[in-house]
Amino acid sequence: MTVDEKLDIIICEMSNMRQDISDAKQDITSIKLDIESSIKPSIQIIAEGHMNLDRKLNEVIKTTYDIQSKFESYDLKMISHDSEINKLKVIK
Repeated sequence: MTVDEKLDIIICEMSNMRQDISDAKQDITSIKLDIESSIKPSIQIIAEGHMNLDRKLNEVIKTTYDIQSKFESYDLKMISHDSEINKLKVIK
């Protein structure tokens, strides 16, 4: 094989590599566009939904705490009233 033939083979291989690189760049560009146009907005929607769920959970936790506090207060009042009723029964 002559030097010219070897150079021709190298040039041909380089040309193939350039085409492969060009194809890879196009694929990468396509992937980037897909990420920006469909994946990022979907992630944003999921994140917003998560934030809403987190906010609602915090509201439920606060409401539950408030209800529990009121229940404990009513329970103490009931115990106090029960005690007063028992005292009145003893007096009669």
